[in-house]
Amino acid sequence: MALGLVYGREKMDDLQGYFDVLPKAREFCQRFAKELGGTTCREIAKSDLRKWYNQEDSYEAWKLREVSGIKHRAKVVGKGVQIAAEIILKEATRP
Repeated sequence: MALGLVYGREKMDDLQGYFDVLPKAREFCQRFAKELGGTTCREIAKSDLRKWYNQEDSYEAWKLREVSGIKHRAKVVGKGVQIAAEIILKEATRP
């Protein structure tokens, strides 16, 4: 969302604004996947927690709590914020 607010379009019919944000969004997705092991919850969990926990199963949900699932989620969100901020700041500090 941050990239869209900074680089995206202000009106729905602004096609150029849409195209302007695509390289930034692509860079974000590539860096996110590289650093966290993917872009889906399953890929990220397997990479970071070494296992996918099915939270629809009460036993699996309990095991996720035991391996600090909340800290895992905070790490994922924090990394996304960091990557977006770096992309925005890199552009802002160019002469």
